[in-house]
Amino acid sequence: MILVRIFIICLIVAQSVNIHAQISIRANLEFFFTDSAERFDRSTSINFPILDSLYRTNNFKPLFSRAMSGMYLSYLKEAEQLGFDLKNYDFYTLDSLHYAKNASAYARFDFVAADSYLLILADITNGLLKSENTRGGKVHFPLITINPFAELERLSELPTLNFLKLAEPQILSYQKTKEKVLAYQLSRNKFGDNLLWIDSLKMGDRDSLVVALRKRLYVLGDYTIEPRMRSLIFNKELASALQLFQERNLLDTTGVLDEKTVQVLNKPISYQIEELQLNLERWRWVPNYLGEYYALANLPAFEMSLVKNDSLLLRQKIVCGKVSRSTPSFYSIMSYMDINPTWTVPPTILQKDILPAVKRSSTYLSRTNMKVLDVSTGKFVNASEINWANASNYKFIQGPGLSNSLGVMKFIFPNNYYIFFHDTPHKEHFPLPVRAYSSGCIRLSQPREFAEIVLSYNDESFTLTEIDSVVNTQKTTRIKLKEQATVYVHYLTHEYVNGLLYNYPDIYGYNKEQLKFLRN
Repeated sequence: MILVRIFIICLIVAQSVNIHAQISIRANLEFFFTDSAERFDRSTSINFPILDSLYRTNNFKPLFSRAMSGMYLSYLKEAEQLGFDLKNYDFYTLDSLHYAKNASAYARFDFVAADSYLLILADITNGLLKSENTRGGKVHFPLITINPFAELERLSELPTLNFLKLAEPQILSYQKTKEKVLAYQLSRNKFGDNLLWIDSLKMGDRDSLVVALRKRLYVLGDYTIEPRMRSLIFNKELASALQLFQERNLLDTTGVLDEKTVQVLNKPISYQIEELQLNLERWRWVPNYLGEYYALANLPAFEMSLVKNDSLLLRQKIVCGKVSRSTPSFYSIMSYMDINPTWTVPPTILQKDILPAVKRSSTYLSRTNMKVLDVSTGKFVNASEINWANASNYKFIQGPGLSNSLGVMKFIFPNNYYIFFHDTPHKEHFPLPVRAYSSGCIRLSQPREFAEIVLSYNDESFTLTEIDSVVNTQKTTRIKLKEQATVYVHYLTHEYVNGLLYNYPDIYGYNKEQLKFLRN
């Protein structure tokens, strides 16, 4: 009975102390914001007017409890592992204030943490690189507007860091890449020295290099069994782990340690971490939820996935723009498709390819089933009637048919870059590992299957047989899509697919420039 009374008294005292502390913190916050002596340096906060308004509105109630303060500092420490610079969010000031024991320090912590919260929320929502200068001129994802007052008001009503976590991309590939970054950071000191390739090493061989190889693959996550570090035998488990590594890095999956595999294995762990951090950054440039129905064309992977309700409907090979005519990154809504499309030649291809070809050969237009429209008169003209001094006044239009450069179907998602999905009469590029051969648009390896799925969500669905019958008419048929997928054209050199984190070639050389800006 005595113990119960003591417990109740302690509880009352603790509550009293807590209430007193809260009152004291509020008093300090009010003092910071209202005292004419200006005890708090307002110039450190770009969000001061918002914070001032919020604190006055909620009667200077602190936003961060003691427990939440500790969780926020832990969140920032994890963010550092993902590539965020702690100095940008006043971490070291917050850390010192957190361990102080007076109400004045608590109040200061609350103010600085609120400002810090808004800063990292903006960086999580839109990424650290927000301008065309830092992202690159071919990246066209719009920034998402954040309402700072509303975000802090939500935080005051329901104090939780879930708002930050939900602002992160809710995308499996992002989450798995994040896990890999944290795992690499934890074990980076165990990566070891460069592997010295002396000869082909395969299952059944015995060599001191096996120990280092097993350790390296364990750090990279391909060898999942706790490694027996002293074993010199290249066993079956190690061969399987090496094959997994080779598959993820688009190498021949021989399970043999050859020179090319050693070169990739020796990529410094610090650079591998930076590459993963960069791809986390790229995911922040798109909405954190891709939607219920979307198509994602990943250019370095040369593949496009069609997804609905988190289920993969189709994954197919694509051909994207060559280096000199790189495909931009952006997103839009797929609104319609054309069967037996015509092709209006876009300006770049017209200037670099078509006009020189017409000048070289008088039969080029007839051979390619192409007509020339004089925009000023609205009439079609012959090649001999073209005023080459004003070539921009003409539209060159290729008629429908099997020889059309777009094949027998195209899928339109309006944008300013003349980019769309389409079929192609040039199938020879799809078996190649690197498929950057187009003038910018994206060629599909399975356009018929893609069309069947896309049209299945219309009121009147089409089977492949019905689609083929429309194709056989060789007449242009436009079909508006009732259920419209969001289309993302993105550039991800690391992507989580079918349970593996793949590493793709940096086909346009974006990594170097973007990493330079991330490091600064």
